Amino acid sequence: MKVVINKRYGGYGLSHEAIMMLAELKGIKLFPIKDEYHTLQYWKKEHTPLTTKEFMKLSESEKTAYLEMKAEYQFKPMYVPRHDSDLIKVVETMGEAANGEYAHLVIVNADEDYDIDEYDGMEKII
Repeated sequence: MKVVINKRYGGYGLSHEAIMMLAELKGIKLFPIKDEYHTLQYWKKEHTPLTTKEFMKLSESEKTAYLEMKAEYQFKPMYVPRHDSDLIKVVETMGEAANGEYAHLVIVNADEDYDIDEYDGMEKII
């Protein structure tokens, strides 16, 4: 089976364009939104994320509800399985343009019961 791994120190990650293509292949419309730290978050619905200060003002039940909503509507490309056929297609199609800021993504062959070993971002199949 084909598996995507990172072959550069720094860490696995996809470029913004690769994330958008991955979501499109999965039939998901994404709304990229910068949070208070100017980090892009990917949402499946239009949303204005709460700042840390705003979140801390919520009651415990409101915090729980917000976190549940966030878990349901936020798209986390890091959690897409590395053998996902759409992910493989994105890396094959985009090549180097699929790489995140500190990544060099490659496709390798692995057994069904593969595991990824990582040291300082550099990965290998075990």
